[in-house]
Amino acid sequence: MAIGVIGLNIQINNNNLTVNGTSISGSTVDYLGARTTGVYIGRGYNVTVTNNNINSTYTGIYTQEQNTLNVTTNNITTNYNYTILIDKTTQNTTVENNYLVTPGRLGDESVSDSGKNNTVQNNQPVPDKQYFLKVDTTEFTAGTTTTITASIYYGTENTQTVATNITKGKITFKVNGKTLKNTNGKVIYAKIVNGTATIEDFEVPESWAKEGTTIQAVYSGSSDLEKMTSEKTEITITTTEPTITTEDITTSAGETITLTATLTDGNNVINNGKVVFKINGKTVKDSNGKVIYAKVSNNQVNFTYTLPSDMKAKQYNLTATFISSDYDRLEDTKTLTVTA
Repeated sequence: MAIGVIGLNIQINNNNLTVNGTSISGSTVDYLGARTTGVYIGRGYNVTVTNNNINSTYTGIYTQEQNTLNVTTNNITTNYNYTILIDKTTQNTTVENNYLVTPGRLGDESVSDSGKNNTVQNNQPVPDKQYFLKVDTTEFTAGTTTTITASIYYGTENTQTVATNITKGKITFKVNGKTLKNTNGKVIYAKIVNGTATIEDFEVPESWAKEGTTIQAVYSGSSDLEKMTSEKTEITITTTEPTITTEDITTSAGETITLTATLTDGNNVINNGKVVFKINGKTVKDSNGKVIYAKVSNNQVNFTYTLPSDMKAKQYNLTATFISSDYDRLEDTKTLTVTA
């Protein structure tokens, strides 16, 4: 280290410090440990560091077990990730109006603060805003309607914030390179509002379930920001499982009942296939002894059936079975209760 201090009411001002050793830390015979840094401040109170020029291969300033520290108007350049390290035992520190530079961080971002009641502000240089576009929605369920969102962000790989100042322009989405369109074949445009664009009630096709499917957003550009394209992101998709549901019935022998079943497959409308019903494993037939096949229409089937007059009073399994060339066999079993 170039300067190391322990004590009260200390001022470190107007120095030119250069530290070009390798990064080390360790114990020494005194209270200050060995550390590669420009200024090492520990176990003190009311210390001021101002108007210093510090160049270091590691940190410019390291502070530990410190209460009340003011670091202002210094020029610090390091080859490390941070110019100033404030450890968790340091409190009531102010770092402001300094010029702070590391290879990957500038200004306020170059200060690592793990302590309490510390203020880091107005340090220069302020990094230019690096804008980028990102698709926020990457998980979908095939056969359902969904909302798809993309946002414009700014910052670095360490800090990413939605650019709420961007309120102009439109975004389109591409899946596997094809622009999303509505049911009329027109391109879907989503307006940017506070940095975010959203399309709603988009029906996710089954074709998206193909492995390796990617989604991408394209920003049109505006007077606020130039045109940009997001990275292609592989989506995660869940396929819906078709179902059939019938209902419990309570009735008496010889009564006419309505047998119903409802089919679901996401947002798909089912208009093909047939449903047969069984009571305790025996297929329901008409008065001529023929099996009753109920045709599916708009995901529904229903028909009336008269129970035999000699049917015993008890509970029966009522099973609805869906048969279609487009689907695997589906079944649902409920209870038919015949009362005395």
